[in-house]
Amino acid sequence: MRCICPTCRTVDQPDEEIRQALNIIDPDFSAFRGTGCDDCNGSGYRGRIGVYEIFQVDNEIKRMIHQGAAESELLHATRLTGMTTLLDDALQKISEGITTCEEVLRVFGPQNTTQITCVHCNSLMEQRHHFCPYCGKELIKRCRQCCQLLARDWHHCPKCGIPTQADGEADPPPTQCFS
Repeated sequence: MRCICPTCRTVDQPDEEIRQALNIIDPDFSAFRGTGCDDCNGSGYRGRIGVYEIFQVDNEIKRMIHQGAAESELLHATRLTGMTTLLDDALQKISEGITTCEEVLRVFGPQNTTQITCVHCNSLMEQRHHFCPYCGKELIKRCRQCCQLLARDWHHCPKCGIPTQADGEADPPPTQCFS
């Protein structure tokens, strides 16, 4: 990845479109760019640096792999143990003035993450849960009788035909639906 030229580096605030493309949530996130000078032949960049992802396999991760854990479960477990992703490393390099948001987008493209927004409280979550960890409301609607996944606007289960519960009503799906 190209580095910002240290001779012409200046503070830059990424616009909302770039912030969304890189999943930058922190409103105080600062960035930099090169304005172009003789040292960088007017490009704003001089030199290159690597971006790295470190994934340490501990006993818990080994156990999960041997048990056939899904990729999303492995990613969640590694993030909880402090794994640095490529995007984490790139965002750190942006905030340190080493590279630009535009360079990260050029190399990685827009980031498609598993972040989910709660439909009830608008909180962001790293992965899809059955219930929002912030407001406690059901996120994945299921039939209370047969556990069939249901669209939010359905009034009856297509599998067993029973009426569905409206959002926020009591009588949630049985716990065997979540195993």
